[in-house]
Amino acid sequence: MRFLDAAVLLSSLSFLGYAVAYFNSPRLAQEFVRFGLPKLGPLVAILQAAGAIGLLAGFRYPALTTLASAGLALMMAVALVVRLRVGDGLWVSLPAIFFLGLNLAICLLSLNRPSN
Repeated sequence: MRFLDAAVLLSSLSFLGYAVAYFNSPRLAQEFVRFGLPKLGPLVAILQAAGAIGLLAGFRYPALTTLASAGLALMMAVALVVRLRVGDGLWVSLPAIFFLGLNLAICLLSLNRPSN
């Protein structure tokens, strides 16, 4: 398995898992209250699920990989800014940093993927 394929699977399954967990865990909804963004939680979960599905659809339609990973990277950049604004430290911000980097890598690698 190529790195790009493994990265896409890791990212897509993680974001799908988060979206499902958001709607099943009051703790995740409380995080958005803590961020001062209580109404945005469901939208974020839906957008993350859409991004994950876009990544998976990218196996069939490669341009979707680039679009979905760019969108997810942008979401993680915003998440990182939000976490820093509420005073979260590095440890709790690491997932946002990791998935920002992972999706940036996916985006860049998918742009440089040779045409088949």
